[in-house]
Amino acid sequence: MAVTQRKNGSWAVYYPLNGKLKWEYFGMGITGEKKAKERNEELKQLGVIGKYTRQKPHVESPLFQTLAHEYTKAKSRACSGYR
Repeated sequence: MAVTQRKNGSWAVYYPLNGKLKWEYFGMGITGEKKAKERNEELKQLGVIGKYTRQKPHVESPLFQTLAHEYTKAKSRACSGYR
C-alpha cells in the first residue's frame, strides 16, 4: 500500500491484512528503501495491495449544534423551576 520512512530512518511497507495494518521493515539507507519499494511492487503483483478505503463508523453521533440546543433547552427548563 505504501512505502514510508520512519523517524529513525528505517524504511517500511504497510498494507491492510485481515482488517489491520501489517508493517514490514527493511532497514535504513538506500538499500532499505530499494528493498521496501521492491516488496511494495511484489505485493501489488500478488494482489495483496488494492485500493484501501476507510469504512465509515457504524454509529453516527449528533452534531455539536444539536447537543448545544438540547442542553440549553434542558437548562432553561431546570432554571425556570427555581424562580
